[in-house]
Amino acid sequence: MAEPGDSSFLQDKTLAGAVENFRNLLVQGRRVFLIGAGCSKCAGLPLTSELTESVLSSEVLSAETREILAAVKDE
Repeated sequence: MAEPGDSSFLQDKTLAGAVENFRNLLVQGRRVFLIGAGCSKCAGLPLTSELTESVLSSEVLSAETREILAAVKDE
C-alpha cells in the first residue's frame, strides 16, 4: 500500500494517457463535463456505500469505531 502523500501512481503510463486524453477534451470549446460522485466507479473504485460496508466488515475495527461508523452510516 502506498504511503500517504505518495503520488507515484500518477506516473503510471495508462493513467498518464487517460489524463492527457481528458486534458485534450477539456480544452476543446463547447463541451461541458459533469463529474460527480461515482464517476470513478468505472475505474473499479468503490462507491462510498461499498467502501463503508467493506470497512464495517473489517475485523481490525474496534467495537467503538464500528459503532461510530455505523451511526454515521445510518444518518
